[in-house]
Amino acid sequence: MPLNSYAVRRLGEQPLPIFSVCPECKGAFEAPPNDATSCPHCGADLPTELRKAIETATTFARPPGVTFTMWASGLIACFYAAGALLAASGANLKVDGRSATQREFFLAAGPMLLVATPALALTCWGINRRRPWTRYTAILFWLVSILGPAASGLLQREPLPVIACQSLFLLPPLLASLWYFFLKSNVTAYYRRLQTSSEAPKYVA
Repeated sequence: MPLNSYAVRRLGEQPLPIFSVCPECKGAFEAPPNDATSCPHCGADLPTELRKAIETATTFARPPGVTFTMWASGLIACFYAAGALLAASGANLKVDGRSATQREFFLAAGPMLLVATPALALTCWGINRRRPWTRYTAILFWLVSILGPAASGLLQREPLPVIACQSLFLLPPLLASLWYFFLKSNVTAYYRRLQTSSEAPKYVA
């Protein structure tokens, strides 16, 4: 078994304790936030690989909300891509509950499909690869969700109050995402660490 497998995470927003198992006595212990050098049970020196694994896991434990964003972004991107393919194949299309032509469908949903789908796919991939720019692409999705329908509504000459109501409905999720990614302490610390790191390390499995 690889030495890295002895260090495991316990889920939680804050703090995120790291539990390790001594390869000598098999005793489990909670690792300190800095490098653990010896086992608290038997006193044996911990291998260098295990110490580095503990340090990496402690520093780069990904917040659960960011992980949720990764999975949600991937699933929604697949849903949007499937919808675009069905529309292009000539399937029966509906807009606001009524039958629509391909032109009408893409006029209404085009901005969302063309911009939001790549933004979601990039967010999913980037979070998985620990890229620091992913919080910006996550916010881009909500911006497109607001501005896209508004642009489509203007092109279709919908009443301005209807367009405003649609935009205001999605404003709370945008504000919540801005707070989470740019103001929540453990999330901002996580992204600052990714930004300053020359190489984004992987999870300790």
